[in-house]
Amino acid sequence: MLNILGLVALIVAAALLVWSSVRALRNEDRLLKWGGAGSAGLLAAMVFVVIVLMSAGLLKLTARTAATPNLKVAGTPDQIQRRGLTADV
Repeated sequence: MLNILGLVALIVAAALLVWSSVRALRNEDRLLKWGGAGSAGLLAAMVFVVIVLMSAGLLKLTARTAATPNLKVAGTPDQIQRRGLTADV
């Protein structure tokens, strides 16, 4: 549960960084425009990489890795005959 909340927090942070990058591009001052947009965009890209890695880790963590049991069912010739199969075993 805590991992999912952390992932949601990272998604919100990435969305806010993208929003601030777009807002910086609307600024008239060249230094603030390109410096702000570039740094916010770079941080947003880094957060997206962390989101992808964290999502992959969560998927791997919750994946089922148990081996399927090897079941052998023994049938007597009478049981096989009742099923309509041949008893030539």
